[in-house]
Order: sequence, then C-alpha cells, then structure tokens
Amino acid sequence: MPSKKKSVDAKNIAKTTVGDKSIGEYWEIAKLPVYVSIGLSVLSFLLVFGMGAVGLGITALIGLVALAVWLWLGWRAVKEFGCDLKSAAIAGAVGGVISGIVGAVITVVEFSALPGMMAGAYGAAYATMAGAAIVTSAIMAPIMGAIMGAILSLVGAFLAQNMK
Repeated sequence: MPSKKKSVDAKNIAKTTVGDKSIGEYWEIAKLPVYVSIGLSVLSFLLVFGMGAVGLGITALIGLVALAVWLWLGWRAVKEFGCDLKSAAIAGAVGGVISGIVGAVITVVEFSALPGMMAGAYGAAYATMAGAAIVTSAIMAPIMGAIMGAILSLVGAFLAQNMK
C-alpha cells in the first residue's frame, strides 16, 4: 500500500509551510541577521589566519557579538515583521541552519589549511584533531545553529514584546 507521506523536494522547500509561514517567509525575516552572522564568521576566519594566536582572542569577542545577532533577529521579527514568539523562534532556527552550514564550510577550510601552519608545533596530533573537528563541525554546526538560533531569537522576541 503506497504511503501518503508528503515529501519535500529541494526546489520547493521555500514554499514548505512550517507553523503559519513558509520557509521562504522565515528566510525573509532571517536574511539580514544571517548575512551579518556570516560576515562575522568570515572576519573571524581572516583574523585567525592574519594574526595567529592573537586573532583567537578577538575571535572569542566576535563570537559574543554573533550571539547578539540572534537576539536582534527575534527583536526584528516582532518589531518589523509583526511575528509572534513561535514565528520568531522558527525564523531563528531557519537562519541558524543556514549560518551553521556556512560556519561548517568555514571550519572545514580553516582546519584544512591550518595543519600546514601547525605541523612544526604539533604535527600528526593536530592533523588527527583537525579531521575529527571537520566531521563534527559538518554534522553539528547546522543542528546547533538551529537550536541556538531558535532559543536566542525567542529571547529577543520576548524582549521586544515586553519592553516599551
């Protein structure tokens, strides 16, 4: 007996409805904060390569700023798009998946290039750790991006609704 399960193909994913909006509508809400998040990831990547160990400290600060981007997404969803808390959280999750995928790609590039730089200091141990980090990042970055994006966007939306 054939299954009545509804399938989603890649071409029509933007039209797929989640909650009360389509993925495409959530993307419109999340687009600007995601671009800012990706820009911060690229800046962090460039600092690590340009400044070495000093760049790592600055990268941690950029990471804190990146968390604020997700709060802004939730705030923006409520104030500019009139969303409720659920829609703001879903928009954060959609944005988190996309920025997580981009972050995973940046991590793969970063860890692929760094063994050559670090070989003199750490050698094979670093190469082994880099391989594990690449696999872990590729799997976990979109998942964690969605979770963090949803939670922080929900907090931002809650603040937007309750602050005058």
